[in-house]
Amino acid sequence: MNNPLRHLVKFSVVLIWLIAPELVYAANSSACLDVKPGATSSSYQTQTMQASDGVCLRSFAWQPAQIPARGVVVVVHGIRDYALRYEGFAQQLSQQGFAVFAQDLRGHGYSGGQRQRFDSMTEMVADVDLVVREAQERYPGVPLFVYGHSLGGLITTEYALVHGDKLSGVILSGAALKRPLSVTGFKVGLARIVAAIAPGAHVVAVDDHEFSRDKAVMATLESDTLISHQKLPAISAVAGINGMQDAQKKMGQLTMPLLILYGTADKVNPVEGSRSLYSGAGSHDKTLKPYEGLYHDLLHEPEHDRVAADVVAWLNSHTSTQAVGPTRQATQ
Repeated sequence: MNNPLRHLVKFSVVLIWLIAPELVYAANSSACLDVKPGATSSSYQTQTMQASDGVCLRSFAWQPAQIPARGVVVVVHGIRDYALRYEGFAQQLSQQGFAVFAQDLRGHGYSGGQRQRFDSMTEMVADVDLVVREAQERYPGVPLFVYGHSLGGLITTEYALVHGDKLSGVILSGAALKRPLSVTGFKVGLARIVAAIAPGAHVVAVDDHEFSRDKAVMATLESDTLISHQKLPAISAVAGINGMQDAQKKMGQLTMPLLILYGTADKVNPVEGSRSLYSGAGSHDKTLKPYEGLYHDLLHEPEHDRVAADVVAWLNSHTSTQAVGPTRQATQ
């Protein structure tokens, strides 16, 4: 094979590799998956919502054990994650009188969309707002909080910057607020180039081998068919980086109560992102809570009950008539 022909073949292979995800995305980007019978308990209600671009979003709701509800918590999960992985946490909150809502992010779990693909933080904020509005309609006048983990922590931060007037408080767990050192400027630049040409191309690796110290959790994560282990689409990586940059510039605008959680052994998202948010946020009511030796996925660590109890205690203190006046706490 002569050189020009060889180069043409190589170029064609690369072009097909780049374009193939776009063809898949265009062919099947909107439909929700059916919830597997018996996958979890039947304590939740499920419904579908339609995003502005037509993507089907699956959401779940747990009713509070008491009426009227003490508060509402909207859970926003992360990458390699989906809503029903938080069912145990939702049931704990329910027993404390909180209504809980959780949405499978587009491209995750039972929602539609190319796996792990999201095109911008604006898109993700709009998706989360569908759930928040549903929660407000079902529980009008009830204090509403958003709990965001990892990527969900970044989305929650961006949501709070746009819709802070709707929230009584924000809880962040291992939030993706700072670019890891392994993600160099060169890699970011390359991702931006690929995203401009073929946004759905899988180019960014995510190491999920140290999400949790619980071996059973990690084994389930590896075998769960609802979780994609492909590289992230280029557009998702770019959207995440853009969101981190935006959150870092605007964190001073956050004025609602904040609970910021992280494991000191988190190797997925730099803990400096959580610390800088605590320092830079404009809120006078903010708590920084590190967990010594814990990994990234706090609610799926062996100490998950302690983490959940701390969250419940904070929520109770912010929905009680005795909880008046600003507080500022940090444990470092």
